[in-house]
Amino acid sequence: WRIVPFLSGVGLLTIMWLLVKRVTKSWQAAFITLVVLGFDGLLFIYSRLGLMDGILYFFVFTSFYAFVVALDQKKKLKQALFILLSGIFAGCAIGVKWLGLASIILAGIWFLCKSWQQYRGTGKEKNISRRTWLSVLGALVLAALTYAVTFIGAGANWAQLSKDIYV
Repeated sequence: WRIVPFLSGVGLLTIMWLLVKRVTKSWQAAFITLVVLGFDGLLFIYSRLGLMDGILYFFVFTSFYAFVVALDQKKKLKQALFILLSGIFAGCAIGVKWLGLASIILAGIWFLCKSWQQYRGTGKEKNISRRTWLSVLGALVLAALTYAVTFIGAGANWAQLSKDIYV
């Protein structure tokens, strides 16, 4: 039962390396991030004890990374694929804890910053296309659907779930 938190802890280090390297365009900044996270006791304890927070962080930052990559894509199919992945990982993050909504907030802030940058003319393109706006909306819908799917199966007993909340 400890393998999933361990793998998500290791995966988080990888995702943070990729995210920082893509955003800052600096391998030195990515390396410093990797060292700080690798030696941080909190992440280590979450992974060692099997706490859900490490899994949550993995899904939040994986969703955000996929979204950042999606906005940089020129081809429609690649952008759609990364938006799809971002929505799925955001839904998984929300399924772990509601704090996973941070992935949607991070993506929204990034999207607004990129939109403003392009509106001001400092980006490569003057406007973000309608397709990109629709893709972002689709990612939100997909995140909600993925969250709902996490309750299918053994957890689909809504009456029991509501009783457990108020006990």
